[in-house]
Amino acid sequence: MKHIIRIIVVILAIMLIVYGCTRTSITTSLNHTSATVTKHGDYEAILPVQTCGDYFIADVMLNGFGPFPMMLDSGAGVTIISPHVARKTGVKKRINTIEIGAFKAIGRIPCKVKSLDDISRALGLDIQGILGHGVFKGVLLTYDYPQMEVRVREGMLNDDEPGVVPTSKGKRPFLAAHIDGHDITILADTGSSRGLTLTDLDQYRFVVEPRSTGARVRINGVHIVRTGRLDSVMTLGPLKLNQPLINNSVSVNLFGQAILRNFVITFDQVRHRMKFTSTPDLDHERETKSFADVIEFPSQYGPGIIMFPDGDHYVIHQVVEHSAAQEADLRVNDVILEIDGVRVDERGCNHLSQRDDIPASVTYVVQRNGETHEVMITTTVIVP
Repeated sequence: MKHIIRIIVVILAIMLIVYGCTRTSITTSLNHTSATVTKHGDYEAILPVQTCGDYFIADVMLNGFGPFPMMLDSGAGVTIISPHVARKTGVKKRINTIEIGAFKAIGRIPCKVKSLDDISRALGLDIQGILGHGVFKGVLLTYDYPQMEVRVREGMLNDDEPGVVPTSKGKRPFLAAHIDGHDITILADTGSSRGLTLTDLDQYRFVVEPRSTGARVRINGVHIVRTGRLDSVMTLGPLKLNQPLINNSVSVNLFGQAILRNFVITFDQVRHRMKFTSTPDLDHERETKSFADVIEFPSQYGPGIIMFPDGDHYVIHQVVEHSAAQEADLRVNDVILEIDGVRVDERGCNHLSQRDDIPASVTYVVQRNGETHEVMITTTVIVP
């Protein structure tokens, strides 16, 4: 009789485990970390995120504290938290749990503590952290740019699926690319607003030579951006890019939101695969591309000033020759207090949605030698 009872107990335990695994959660082990997606039935879990331009910002619980607004960044090899978050959570080098809606990562998750004030000012939105790509290892992570959603689910990417390409086996997803006779690897970076950004620009042929076009705020400081037009077709995974605009990089080759926004992209970090999904028939407001199409790059418009953030304002670092800014007599060291009637420190995320492929009127409130005046300009072509 006791033997029968033991068998019944074991059967009931197995039933509970099976029921829990198929109806409640998905858990996959990665080193000393497990990634879990709570679900009811078989479906992708949509993570609760807000968008800032094409950046995805999630409200994240760390070790049970929060929520804290953190950027999802496939280009980040490690999770970054602000000093404020470090004080609130007591975290210094390792995080035990990360929760975003139905998603939960458990383990000794490495992190670094760094100020994100400059990045927050550049975005127009306070962020308190950047989630490293490896946090989502063990689940399929999908950035759906046309629908502006982020989803996670169990499973894997198969090589026979259209748009699936291999990625590197490191902490960040690098793809193979061919450009102007060179074979390179290039990082798929959801945390970059730009298109193509490459190191060693001198090795490539340009139909329009690189010139200063703006400034980029990174975790390690502010850098001047130089942009030119390549004199060839570039292949990037399943994509073909005709005479793309190329920005200079101070660290690695990468491609960002200006290209990614045309697709739904999915990462499989266990099998080291990435999938591009075309959505030409999807009902959404923004125009997208098919990866069977050759992607063209229109001329880039801009005011012709390079501005660095400085507290609650910008300071003009450089004025491009023959630009609209030069014609309007904007000068180096001029202080920009307002843009289009909004204080620089109150702009929010709307400025990230402004197009740079068509001319636009911009009004600046400028301070020079203690005097304030208003300057209105119309952006012109800065990279044909």
